[in-house]
Amino acid sequence: MLRFDQMLEMGSMRYNRIKLMSMGVDRSVAVNLYIPDEVEDVVNYLQENRSSIAPFYQRHLENQGIF
Repeated sequence: MLRFDQMLEMGSMRYNRIKLMSMGVDRSVAVNLYIPDEVEDVVNYLQENRSSIAPFYQRHLENQGIF
């Protein structure tokens, strides 16, 4: 369970977005990516759905080591 102060600091209440941000992904990218709440492994989900992600976001995720 995430702490309220962590959610407030990172600017999101969604676990998957906070997880991405804690991995170095910019907040603006994490917020704009569609990740269903029921996804357990956010990295695996993004890798499996890479073709549906805009090229700009793909480049950022590559630079952060997600892809």
